[in-house]
Amino acid sequence: MNERTKIFVRQKFRQYYHRATLEMPPELKRREWGFVFFDRTFPTFTMHRHKSFGSSGEVISYIKEMMPAHVYYSSALYRYPGARKMIEKEWTGADLIFDLDADHHRCATGSYEEMLDLVKSETIKLIDFLRYDFGFEEDMMEVVFSGGRGYHVHITDPRVKSLGSPERREIIDYLRGTGFDYDRFLVEKMIPCENARAKKTLRISRDSGWGKKIHNRMIDLLEKISEMEVDEALEELIKIDTIGKKEAKKIIKLAKEKDLKNDVKRGFIGIKGFPKDFWKNLVDGLKLDIEGESDEPVTSDIKRLIRFPTSLHGGSSLQVRPIEPDQLENFDPLYDAVVFGDDPINVEVTKHFDIKIKDNEFSLEEGQTELPAYAAIFLMCRGAGEFWQNKV
Repeated sequence: MNERTKIFVRQKFRQYYHRATLEMPPELKRREWGFVFFDRTFPTFTMHRHKSFGSSGEVISYIKEMMPAHVYYSSALYRYPGARKMIEKEWTGADLIFDLDADHHRCATGSYEEMLDLVKSETIKLIDFLRYDFGFEEDMMEVVFSGGRGYHVHITDPRVKSLGSPERREIIDYLRGTGFDYDRFLVEKMIPCENARAKKTLRISRDSGWGKKIHNRMIDLLEKISEMEVDEALEELIKIDTIGKKEAKKIIKLAKEKDLKNDVKRGFIGIKGFPKDFWKNLVDGLKLDIEGESDEPVTSDIKRLIRFPTSLHGGSSLQVRPIEPDQLENFDPLYDAVVFGDDPINVEVTKHFDIKIKDNEFSLEEGQTELPAYAAIFLMCRGAGEFWQNKV
């Protein structure tokens, strides 16, 4: 980004901050703040931190005066948040933060829009874990589009404030199914039989937690496969890492035979010809799709700086947008987090760039062109264009 473009983008950020309503975090007096500015080093990240503020008015005044490219505050709460040395801040607790980013996802490929859709799906899965496995209420949960390539989930429940890094890593381990105990979920039971000795059978524990999630995903898979032709079903199943052709044929049998499928629905999986190892392989494959994706270093870091919701992201111009958890499914970041208007802006495109934003698709080649402000500023912040102005 050249100096002329920095001046232009900074001016547009100024216009946003002078009209925006900025939503402050709870206990802001106890939080450290950090900023990246449109200075000579930008877009290289140079973090200016160890700032503290006594009121929301002070925060707003500082942002309006300095016009930062990025704004952060600490997930941690301190007695002296403005102290220059971390040890002098005196940590008193921290929110629980989850960071989901396309850069960290094992399946993140495709266009920017496709990666955003993938991370949104992962965020919805995470929220399900947090609600039903950990019991966090929605009023203690804030979901935020990061403005870049993912989402943040803030848990402000007082019960998590004192958790240290090891305890927070255990939460990530649970979300990922680390140390998964198959014998806890695939349970061998003895059932009585008339006029005969009791016999051993296998059941899946499906009342809550991982067992319930695995069982539900198993049923969804069988229902999906039951509607497919055999060749199509085989092709679909062998996409699962732990399932080979032999196992795939068995799954098709379970899906196509109504009585077998109903047994699985009731949790009875002690079916002749389907040994425990078969179910372990199937669970392994389903587990990869169920597990919660999150950046472990962010969650375990009890002194992390996180993006300030309602600020702008200097690498995209999109708003760091808070979202109600039940509204996330319908949230479109490339529409709902766009804050700039349609005024035409002259741009020098510096590299080929494709993007769909505000329901408009742009396929841009190098050279001079005119774009609506929202697309032009996005392009500049992404490093694919420079502000261009006709000489009078």
